[in-house]
Amino acid sequence: MQNRRAIKIFEAYDQSLSKVAISPPLPLSSPASAHRRIHAVYFCCHRDFTMLRMSLVSLLAHGGGKISRIYVYEDESDPLTGDEKRDLLSLTPLSIVSGPRYTGWGAEALVRGLNFYRRMLADVPAGASAWLLKIDADLLFLNSHVFQQIADCREDMFGQPYTHPRGLTYSQGGCYAITTEFLHRLLATPVSEVMHTLSAKIGMPISHLPEDACVFSLAARNGPRVKFSDFYLPAERIPTFVPSATEPASAIHFETGGGKNLRLHMPRIANCAASPSESRRAA
Repeated sequence: MQNRRAIKIFEAYDQSLSKVAISPPLPLSSPASAHRRIHAVYFCCHRDFTMLRMSLVSLLAHGGGKISRIYVYEDESDPLTGDEKRDLLSLTPLSIVSGPRYTGWGAEALVRGLNFYRRMLADVPAGASAWLLKIDADLLFLNSHVFQQIADCREDMFGQPYTHPRGLTYSQGGCYAITTEFLHRLLATPVSEVMHTLSAKIGMPISHLPEDACVFSLAARNGPRVKFSDFYLPAERIPTFVPSATEPASAIHFETGGGKNLRLHMPRIANCAASPSESRRAA
């Protein structure tokens, strides 16, 4: 039953693509591709507000100079409170958009995410080039290294590599970037055949595929130039980690799994990583 519903959702999305134009990527020599700004997007809900705020503070502290716009897509079934929205807006100007629940799994989640990315593209001037940087609320930036890597990147996609036990390597979903000109092509790609292929490849039902693998598989149909960078702090270091100026890792993804709730360490590390003034703002 769930698989049949997912197939219908994907088929309906494919039918909606008839009005979407495919935009070719800009040439590598284009000035726009050498000086892209970053449009950051978070998907969140009220339950994750504390993590979102810590992540946003770290984004502003280490990547603020390269960030052009920030979007927060909130789950309308668990929305941010008025005070929480005002708090975020006191940190920096950003756009808060409400919509149906978005999670990292399933057909509805994927289609909602793709449709929101399409809405964001409407804010990019015609002919301009930028990076869309998708960030999970439970991701903390430690320094500016990764933002410089993105600024220097001449490929279509950038991310932390993850290799599935079945052998598929793709950009891990906690933090990845796609150029807006390549995103136009990704969003014009029919999803049904790609999702069936992905389902067979990783041995998971088509109704419960991970968002990051789905997005990367859609991109792969368009021959992307991909830059993988190992910029995450290894998960085993998180429980005893203390930030330092010499740390080569640039971000921590406090994802849960394996019986460990690594998110419990996020407030401590966020407080240690912040400067005195930032600590006061984040308190």
